[in-house]
Amino acid sequence: MPFSEIIRWNTAAVIGDERLLLQIPSTVRSIHQDNILSLRQQTQFLWEAYFSSVERLVLTTLEIIHDRVLQHAARSNLMWNSLPGGLYSLPQYSSYLGDFPFHYAKLGIKPRPKFTAVIHAVTPLVSQSQPILKLLVAVAKSQYCVQVD
Repeated sequence: MPFSEIIRWNTAAVIGDERLLLQIPSTVRSIHQDNILSLRQQTQFLWEAYFSSVERLVLTTLEIIHDRVLQHAARSNLMWNSLPGGLYSLPQYSSYLGDFPFHYAKLGIKPRPKFTAVIHAVTPLVSQSQPILKLLVAVAKSQYCVQVD
């Protein structure tokens, strides 16, 4: 299967031996509806993330090659096989999956109770009534905000 080194095809497809082709219909009928739904969801994710266009196919191929060359900074299989996908998870950010909020549920991690807000303003602050200052004050007042940078 294509990209089999990173994609867990058994979570998205029913894989069988071509010599047992006549048994496939009964095998498919024996799969529970919940498993069929899970297979469909994973197939839809893989299609949208990696196969839906030539651009995505090329980008996926290039990123896989990049991960092969720089193995110390390669994405994990969990990054490639779960939302948002390997193309949106930059290994340069962190190699620890717990640093990516979209993996919390699979890892059994609870989010931290507080956050740091980083607000980047490109125009100089002229008056106290500017919307950016109102935003800064509102965020800073939050009981869940530790720091505003």
